[in-house]
Amino acid sequence: MNRSSTTQKEILDEYTKDFKNTIQLSLGTISSVDPSTEQSLEERFQHQVLRPILKFQHEKLVGYFLYYSNLKKWTMPARSSQELRPWIKMRLAKDIQLRYAMIGMIIGLFTNDVLVIYQEATADLSKRIIHLLVERIYDALREQTS
Repeated sequence: MNRSSTTQKEILDEYTKDFKNTIQLSLGTISSVDPSTEQSLEERFQHQVLRPILKFQHEKLVGYFLYYSNLKKWTMPARSSQELRPWIKMRLAKDIQLRYAMIGMIIGLFTNDVLVIYQEATADLSKRIIHLLVERIYDALREQTS
């Protein structure tokens, strides 16, 4: 694919199409974003790239977080506690090794073209990844206690 003649929107659309074809059986149906909706690049990236990858990697991400927590002997607040979400957020913010490992599990599934888009907005997109991770891990841990 020639990057000079391809827009970022086209790259994301092609990635979504390829990604859907590659792992659709394991994911079920990926909900698509209405292409007529005006979205920022970061929003489009979040919906078309990050959410499907997080769904695909869900068990690995939650499992790795729990493994790493046990390895570090962290005392997790009660899973029904209001302190759980801030605790998860703090762990991902303060433990650089954990944060980079989990981000790596996500960006490892990017194509080269999508990686270029990620590199152009790394700070914003990494914040979105961490936010999505916190919510996904929190929901999974809360679900385990139900």
